[in-house]
Amino acid sequence: MTIRWQVNFDRRVTQRLTVGASLLAARNTDTFLPTELASRDYGQAGIHARLSVGQRWSVSWSVDERVQVASFWPRASGTSSQIAAGYRGR
Repeated sequence: MTIRWQVNFDRRVTQRLTVGASLLAARNTDTFLPTELASRDYGQAGIHARLSVGQRWSVSWSVDERVQVASFWPRASGTSSQIAAGYRGR
């Protein structure tokens, strides 16, 4: 079973630039195993931006920080970053 809460904020800064932030909290529990053997709590926070280039191209960027606590694994955390380009065809 998974319980998940997520909040996203986006704000258009200019006609071409949108920035935002997101927060996530979740708990996963295996319904077949005891909770102390198969539960996992995690949270994630991040920021993102999207820049439109012309009418069809866009570039997106995001940075996220994640923290996880699992009964079967020690506490883990990390940072991820993504850059993506998109094209909207006809």
